[in-house]
Amino acid sequence: MLLFLMTHKTIMIGLVAISLVVGSSSIVTSYASDHQNGTPFLQEELDAIEEIVLGLQDQLDNVMVSWTNVTGVPAGFADDIDNDLLAGFSCSTDQIIKYDGNANIWQCADTGDGSTTVISSAGMDCNTIRFMLGQSPQLDTRDGCDLEDAPLDIADISGADLSGAYMFGAIFDGGKAVGVNFSGAELRQMDFYETDLSGVNFSGANLDGAYFDQAINQPTGSIDCIGTPNDATFTCTG
Repeated sequence: MLLFLMTHKTIMIGLVAISLVVGSSSIVTSYASDHQNGTPFLQEELDAIEEIVLGLQDQLDNVMVSWTNVTGVPAGFADDIDNDLLAGFSCSTDQIIKYDGNANIWQCADTGDGSTTVISSAGMDCNTIRFMLGQSPQLDTRDGCDLEDAPLDIADISGADLSGAYMFGAIFDGGKAVGVNFSGAELRQMDFYETDLSGVNFSGANLDGAYFDQAINQPTGSIDCIGTPNDATFTCTG
């Protein structure tokens, strides 16, 4: 076998090189002929070539280079420490990294600009309600959701963020508004007839002339709001 391999070394080396180039050992499954005498390879010789090719491929698949032998490493990685900018922050739970353009620094913050989270939530809830009512989407909700005279009737908008919404004259009739955030909203002359108001936030809302006839679980006592609500179990202190 050694003599055969030495005699046909040119063909064998060529086959191995071709196999490596094409990235496959399939070449060894076909017969190759010596250009001088046309003698075909034996199957065991082809198997030997395939084994060599696969062995070389395994070596290539597992090539590893020591980090100390890598040149041109960027400064941020040269000390082998993950010392990028984010790794150096120790923010509280739910905080984000905010850029201060005036001081030219990054720092921990509760929201992107003090209202981004509220705007995102309010915009989504606003358009969900508008879709429910068959109204077109409101693209800009930064100044509040427009639901003037909205016929909410028996709708369930529990948990919605309607902070700063404009809902002048909107009407509930046996609906549910459990846990809704109406803070700072314009709710003048809105009707909450027989509506469940458990956990509602009316802080800073304008409730002048709003109707709470038979409203369920409405706030009691004095709360921070504007105007004189009708049939309410609370009064506005604002």
